Amino acid sequence: MAYKYKQHSQLTRVLCTVAFVVFTFCYLLFYQADVMVVAQHIASGGQTHYVPWVGALLITLVLKLLQVGVNMIFALYRRTHALTYLPSMLVLAFITDISPNVHGHIELGAWLWVLPLVLVLFVLVALLAHRYQPLEPDERISGISSQLNWINLSTLFIMMVGVGMIGNGNRVFHYRAAMEHKMRSGDFAGALRVGAESDETDGSLTMLRAFSLSRERQLPERLFSYSLAPGSRNLVPDGKEVYALMLVPQSVIVKTARRNRHYQLCGLLMDKKLQSFAKALNLYYAPDSVLPTHYREAMALYAHTTNNPVRLCKDSVMMEEYRHFLAERSKVGDSPARQRQLKSHYGRTYWYYYHHDHLQSRK
Repeated sequence: MAYKYKQHSQLTRVLCTVAFVVFTFCYLLFYQADVMVVAQHIASGGQTHYVPWVGALLITLVLKLLQVGVNMIFALYRRTHALTYLPSMLVLAFITDISPNVHGHIELGAWLWVLPLVLVLFVLVALLAHRYQPLEPDERISGISSQLNWINLSTLFIMMVGVGMIGNGNRVFHYRAAMEHKMRSGDFAGALRVGAESDETDGSLTMLRAFSLSRERQLPERLFSYSLAPGSRNLVPDGKEVYALMLVPQSVIVKTARRNRHYQLCGLLMDKKLQSFAKALNLYYAPDSVLPTHYREAMALYAHTTNNPVRLCKDSVMMEEYRHFLAERSKVGDSPARQRQLKSHYGRTYWYYYHHDHLQSRK
């Protein structure tokens, strides 16, 4: 009887295998690769290195072998065949469910009781399905369009959705993981392209971007072209809220910040201390010096906000551009369309960062 079931469901098993292998490999390689790099780095204490395509291939193979073993035990060949993939899908969800707040070690959390509970329930359901398998009616339609195929593929699809929902989908964490993966190989330019257009950020991502920009000698030219967590405290790690996932030692970032004058100047701008910034600027740049982009923007803003400047702004073009910004900003009101237009024109300027809290409160 079991042989008869196997003959009827051969195409179903092939289709499920293809769907599972393609999904698992692509999910690991194209979506969770950088998260898996972080997971292995933390789990091994930095002693081993995860190679995305090798890891995706090996994990997919192991999970497929697990499914084969499960199917040998429970012998589900008909409408419930896709259930044999549940343990493999559960393991896949488990290894990719890395907390966005992971810090130095991985915590199992709810998995300590969820994993064994779901496996026990699976065994009970699989035994019941095996028992009633002979009572299933024969399929009237064969081939790809058969009911047998669609029931199993639909079950498998639901599991895939579940894995996607359980696995780490935090975009900021993905940005951080991808940036650090590139930074560890010295690709700071590539790291700066990660999430460059996104509005989502946090203190750790801000720190990584500032450090990458400093290594590319672009800190005063491009820092405020990114969405940043406000405040200079986010430029260096504090070991609590601002920290790197894989960069060791993090003291390198602190030392860089202490030695690089642009960290001091950009830090003052992030804290919106324009008077202190202008004074510090006099220490590093002569009055007739050509300033980096964000410093020019800051000086134009400074000229509009103080009656007794410690340094004059001689950039008439930038001052005129700032007046245009103020005019556009005054028109924003409660219009989301105008807010998007303002951001598209000035979102990469220091002016937008400086007035960001005000603009957000009017949305």
